[in-house]
Amino acid sequence: MTDADPSIAAATLSWHDQNARDLPWRRTRDPYRIWVSEIMLQQTRVDTAMEFYGRFFKRFQTVHDLAEAPLGDVLKAWENMGYYARARNLHKASKEIVARFEGVLPDTVEELESLPGIGPYTARAVASIAFDLPVAPVDANIKRVVARLKGIDAPIDQAATRQRIEDLAATLVPVKDAGLFNQALMDLGSVVCTPSTPQCHACPLPTYCRALEKGMQDSIPVTTRRKPIPHKQITGAIIVSSRGNLLLARRPLDGFLGGLWKLPGGEKKIGESLKAALTR
Repeated sequence: MTDADPSIAAATLSWHDQNARDLPWRRTRDPYRIWVSEIMLQQTRVDTAMEFYGRFFKRFQTVHDLAEAPLGDVLKAWENMGYYARARNLHKASKEIVARFEGVLPDTVEELESLPGIGPYTARAVASIAFDLPVAPVDANIKRVVARLKGIDAPIDQAATRQRIEDLAATLVPVKDAGLFNQALMDLGSVVCTPSTPQCHACPLPTYCRALEKGMQDSIPVTTRRKPIPHKQITGAIIVSSRGNLLLARRPLDGFLGGLWKLPGGEKKIGESLKAALTR
């Protein structure tokens, strides 16, 4: 149960009624499709996920279709979307849903989190959107909206601040239309309360926004400096057999790009030449 401010919920839902993004996964209440769409949206832009959404469900129309398919077929359907661990976990989870829940996606946060590849955010997103449970799935958009609404000027990438934002977000979710409200906050963060140059004149919540009141909408949320992206040198070989076949190696299922095919080779060690690495 939440302790939501009804005026914030009403203003947000009214804005969303006029400005909601038309996304294919919002045209259904099928928990299976909502779950898969949430997995697709992890680390993937909305426009990219939209390209794969319809294609995926033509191949795997039900949880049973997904569970019965060979892993290779699932990985192939996921091709070019990246972060293939998501596809492997979808496949594992579909088998568990069939075995443990008779092919019906569970409708509690706890049971959803027990499935492979479903963490706290995804469990709450599915529970909220598919089953209208009053829980708060805090993605980057909602985190930013809440940080500005509440004027939180502590770094949002610190654990204590993240927890504070999640707790505050939970107090905003209304008991009725919880899923719609959460999607409205996501849209608000995507098109109005943007990371830079927020469009405060178009926001339905200016009277509730402490960041706007303090003139801090451009400096909130606060983040600490990110660690530099590591750079690695990789070597690979094109090897053709005497019959003219290209030789490929399959990556370990539990490693980087698990289950996919690659040219023979790997990462160069410190002090090692590319040629020596390739030979090894």
